[in-house]
Amino acid sequence: MKNQSVLLNAKGLSIVETLIALGIMSIMMVGFTSMISNQHKETKSVAEVLAGLDLQKNLISVLSHGSVCSHILNNPSQITFNSNSLPQTLTPALPIYANVESGVPGAVVAQIGQQASVYSTSMVIKSIKLNVINGSGSMYTANWIIDFDESKSVRPHKPITIATVLNVDNANPAAAKVVDCMSEQVANRYIQSCTGSQVMAGYNADGSIKCQDIPAANSSNNIAAFAGRSCPANQTVTGFNSDGSIICATSARIPAAAGGGGGTPSASPAASCSGGHQTMGGYVCPYR
Repeated sequence: MKNQSVLLNAKGLSIVETLIALGIMSIMMVGFTSMISNQHKETKSVAEVLAGLDLQKNLISVLSHGSVCSHILNNPSQITFNSNSLPQTLTPALPIYANVESGVPGAVVAQIGQQASVYSTSMVIKSIKLNVINGSGSMYTANWIIDFDESKSVRPHKPITIATVLNVDNANPAAAKVVDCMSEQVANRYIQSCTGSQVMAGYNADGSIKCQDIPAANSSNNIAAFAGRSCPANQTVTGFNSDGSIICATSARIPAAAGGGGGTPSASPAASCSGGHQTMGGYVCPYR
């Protein structure tokens, strides 16, 4: 028989077998590299999500203070909007600061072109806007919208949206001025009011005020004085009951010292404080 020549390498493997082995190894390496790359992307994506949550938490805190909102919407020039044509989007030039004390801004919390948080370098802020939605008079609702640069992040992320309430100088509706703003929770505490037949009796879990009807004067469950009302002439407020009514107690009086302060309680009969000196919670007031 004729000898057939077969090319063998040093280990006795044919070239075909060697090529097949190299191909399998290449496929495994590509798969392993792809797995490492995907794992790296997932890690960066999680970091971006954490960065977004961290920024949102910080913004909710700082934008609840009117001084921050007022500063960035009135510097370097005042931003106005047409209150007769809503919604409108305002774009402040300044970043959002952690605080503003006596007109001096503190540390920067959010700025266009900078990373959203220390948790991620790929989560970069693309834009900061204030979208005025609706309202009337001096009160308007709006949303702060912070968008991110998708070209730098691993995956697209939804903009951060923070609801706010604006206090507006609407003397000129075509150029209404934002005086300050506050979060909805803070606004609920100050904007709302009870009806004429009710008194404030505390706060609800969402921050809104709790109102309670005033019992009829001749009702057996009538309470002498409710929150928002005063105690009798010879008593002072010392606290509040669970139903919102105020607790009244007989007031003491002390002689006024030379500087207007008091010394020791007087043995004189209890009398009400006068001249705006009536106090609360166990304090006594001076008299002359």
